[in-house]
Amino acid sequence: MILTLQHKRERTVPEAMIAMLLALITLSSCEKAGDIPGILLSDPAADRPRVVNSSPLPGQNAVELNIPIFVEFDRKMDERSVEDSFSLTGSASAPGEYQWVGNRVYFVTDEPLSPGANYELTVRGTATDEEGARLEIPYYLSFFAGSRIDAPELLTMTPAPNAQNAAPDTAIELVFSRSMDPTTTEEAFRIAPSVDGTTTWEDSNTKLVFLPYAPLAVGQSYSVTVTTQATDDEGILLSNQFSATFQVGDDFQPPSIVNLFESGNPTALSASQTGISKDSGFRVVFDETMHYSNARNATSLRERDSGAAINGTYSWNGDFTELTFTPSEPLEPDTEYRFRVGTGATDEAGNAIQNIYTLDFTVDDSAGAINSTHLRLVEVRKVHPLTTELISTDPADISPVTLPGPVGAGWTAEFEFEFSHDLDAGTVLPENLTISKVAGPYPSSVYIESIQFLGTGALTNNVVRLEISGLHPNLYRLRLYGARSGIESETAPGESSTWMEENTVIYFQPEVN
Repeated sequence: MILTLQHKRERTVPEAMIAMLLALITLSSCEKAGDIPGILLSDPAADRPRVVNSSPLPGQNAVELNIPIFVEFDRKMDERSVEDSFSLTGSASAPGEYQWVGNRVYFVTDEPLSPGANYELTVRGTATDEEGARLEIPYYLSFFAGSRIDAPELLTMTPAPNAQNAAPDTAIELVFSRSMDPTTTEEAFRIAPSVDGTTTWEDSNTKLVFLPYAPLAVGQSYSVTVTTQATDDEGILLSNQFSATFQVGDDFQPPSIVNLFESGNPTALSASQTGISKDSGFRVVFDETMHYSNARNATSLRERDSGAAINGTYSWNGDFTELTFTPSEPLEPDTEYRFRVGTGATDEAGNAIQNIYTLDFTVDDSAGAINSTHLRLVEVRKVHPLTTELISTDPADISPVTLPGPVGAGWTAEFEFEFSHDLDAGTVLPENLTISKVAGPYPSSVYIESIQFLGTGALTNNVVRLEISGLHPNLYRLRLYGARSGIESETAPGESSTWMEENTVIYFQPEVN
């Protein structure tokens, strides 16, 4: 059964009712949906809404970045269905909002279109007019923003990528495929390590020239990067991020250490050598000119056991092949040290020594430096009155001291302190040699009456004789202060004073004979 209906807008109500009855009759006579004529399942094309204008127009390309974007229909539309059916997509996002003016819907983007980006505008067939009639056909168009869609490229760099012999005074030149925007391109330009300089443009903004304020470091490798934030003069982003490296100089041979010397000694030090003077400096010799700060910063002297760093000053010879380290104060006697040069030491071309250099040595008097061993308290004795008695220097002992019966304010006795070296009399001061009562029922009236210096053997003033008064049968403590601020020896030729390694504490108690 074939039925043809002719739809017209001026159709009267009775005619519409007749057409509906005829359709129902036809449907009732069909055995399956496939028998239903397609024309009965949708509105006739002539009665559907359609797009009559748009911006951009179909086939229009290279649109302005701020072009109005709209679609205009031939009748009033259901705004919600149109907005749900509308899309603007492409290689760059373009969010925005809808505005209606009559039969025209504008899509107002939040920002101008992106230069060089491709866009697709679509209104799907689900858009309907106010009566619910769907769009005659979906509306589709494509366009790109700006005058072109190809991205700019970075063509060449000077120095060439991976160059290994760039001059220290070189400028960095970048050549692009077309005129670039100086602001965004300079912001996208990176050089590492960081270098201060100025940027200029040449050849109609197709060449960026970076001029460092100071010569580049010989031996240093530099990395140049231009990110895709760089744009051409239309705002089109650089096609790909550019990265390249180059090295300044042409020397790639690592330096090495020839020898380590004790200052003033022409013979090189050997591993685990003893007999080093505590007043020595140290001179390390390299086989080529070194980078003065890198080599200096990589060089150190430390106590072997504690790891304590030794402070000092560094100095170079004229051609930067010999570095001398002079400790700020004498080294500790009878102590092992380690001299070290790390792999941070480089030559002028930036080549680092290949292996860490270390040499251990011991400061002592085995080579004749008499003050390079600690000052020692050899013996303590009571010499007057009565017979001579040795006093223990072990702080765990209490030595008895025999004295005659007490008289008046107490005993007076003389004690001798024999040292390994002649003493600097100026350091044997009341604050460095003290006596005090520890316990006992008798008055605490003890004090040092006088100090006298004597000698033994080849030494002339290695013995301190103390006259101590106000003694009673109490327990007393004698304290002799050591270390660098305590009792010191005399200086020796080419040597400073030495000192006791630590304080010495002596306990004794007078007894009646």
